[in-house]
Amino acid sequence: MEGEKLVVFNPLSWSRDGLIALPLEDGLEEKAILNEDGNPLTSWVFEDTTGMKKLMVKVPEIPSLGYQAFTISNKEQLNTYLQHKCLSIMKNEIENKYFKIKINDHGQITSIYDKEVDRQLLPSGQKANLLKVFEDVPMKWDAWDIDIYYQEKEYTVDDLLEHEVEERDAERAVIRFKWKILNSIIEQRMIVYADKRRIDFKTEVDWHEHQLLLKAAFPVDVRATKARYEIQFGSVERPTHWNTSWDYAKFETCAHKWVDLSEGDYGVSLLNDCKYGYDVKDQTIRLTLIKSGIMPDQEADQGYHEFTYSLFPHRGNWLEGETTKEAYELNYPLLTVRSNSSGKLPIKNSLVTMDAKSTILETVKKAEDGSGLILRFYEYGNRRDRVKVTFNQKLNKVVECNLIEEEIQDISNNQNSFIFEIKPFEIKTCKIV
Repeated sequence: MEGEKLVVFNPLSWSRDGLIALPLEDGLEEKAILNEDGNPLTSWVFEDTTGMKKLMVKVPEIPSLGYQAFTISNKEQLNTYLQHKCLSIMKNEIENKYFKIKINDHGQITSIYDKEVDRQLLPSGQKANLLKVFEDVPMKWDAWDIDIYYQEKEYTVDDLLEHEVEERDAERAVIRFKWKILNSIIEQRMIVYADKRRIDFKTEVDWHEHQLLLKAAFPVDVRATKARYEIQFGSVERPTHWNTSWDYAKFETCAHKWVDLSEGDYGVSLLNDCKYGYDVKDQTIRLTLIKSGIMPDQEADQGYHEFTYSLFPHRGNWLEGETTKEAYELNYPLLTVRSNSSGKLPIKNSLVTMDAKSTILETVKKAEDGSGLILRFYEYGNRRDRVKVTFNQKLNKVVECNLIEEEIQDISNNQNSFIFEIKPFEIKTCKIV
């Protein structure tokens, strides 16, 4: 096994580090993962929700739309390398580089104190990650509609069956909760990282209710009359008040990966990896988790669910705090493969690198006519951006296209790079030959 490589792929258009989990097989617990300088990476063994043991590894910066290969080596040849970081955990209190978090005996968060900016995130006396169930019987379109009177009957999920510290490592702490509500079980792992502002809530639900709506609520001490919601290729603002009938009608809003409430210099985002209904009223952000209608499907949403949502307090507004990138990283984790190949590819490589302030390379695909590669970019910050794109090989031709890949005009290129201007929320498609 000596010389075997662990190859880590980054599917996003910026470089990033992160944690990866490897199945503990083929004697991997007796091995170490070495970087290109021969130094061991931080790693440790943990047990996942199925009882399977895995090796968790902290990997350094992985190139944008590229990979880095690490060597799997005999651990006993190396010195101890697990480093302690600023992360402490007890059953009802967690502290990392950024936050002090307190939890009550029902598994609800009672305090999130941001040490870096010296402020309490929660309004006085309120609780966060508050799971609530609502009676949801719309007048029609049961599977799709939510009528505003659903809020008249609500129940708090507070029957906590289990509460334990499941993991305490150098890089993250995990507290596991297990609640019962009627005939259903909700099991959740709250993950706090040593040096990240994102707090994950990895959730598994065995759901057996009908016409009950499950939401997670986060009241935050942020003054904002508008919330910003991510949509495809951009974001929109909606009011947080119900001052008019038009505002009143917008109580539930569709969004993709995040919603944000921000003041001028501070904000809080709620991210998710697969849930698309939010409501924001005054200072409370709520995410819709399960609907369980009975028409047209009597068994809708019954059984097992798995999803993750994340709280992301940040300095500055949603753009300065890089909410968009954090949400992408939640949705597109680093990918891994083990290889014994003796090929000649470099240890580290990137297909494309970008120099941009607020533009994402969202799509890389083959052209529909088979004549090249399609790159689709979009600007997410509602501002003009100048983008430089560099390829890992020589470019013969770069052509701007429309969304159905019809050619519009050539873009000048310099050997392996090209530059273009993009307008606020604009989508730009380029064909590479």
